[in-house]
Amino acid sequence: MPSDSPEATILVVDDDAGVLASMTALLTEPGRRVLTAASGTEGLALMEREAVDLVIADLDMPKMDGLAFLASARHLRPGVACLLVTGRVTPAAEAAVKHGEILACIPKGGDAEALPAAVERALRGKGG
Repeated sequence: MPSDSPEATILVVDDDAGVLASMTALLTEPGRRVLTAASGTEGLALMEREAVDLVIADLDMPKMDGLAFLASARHLRPGVACLLVTGRVTPAAEAAVKHGEILACIPKGGDAEALPAAVERALRGKGG
């Protein structure tokens, strides 16, 4: 749900700097701005300052896991689109998708087109 500006802002939250760099490279294109945070706390602080259209978080992070971060992100910015990326899909992650708390749970190292496709769907109308 892009704001008045034609630019969509995506926030990627992952504790692995290499993942942040690769996701930034993968998701950056004209009309998009990609912000990154190395923790859930850092991501929430960024969301307090920036209008964000889509949040992508890693499930396994220290102190605040991806599901807890995304719940806080939705509380802070109701209506923000949320995606979860993970090396292991958990029952809690599957339940969050089923209940509409997150749009999709994307396995890390899976289909190379899964994340870009999910991002496109999310930015076009949060799902679909």
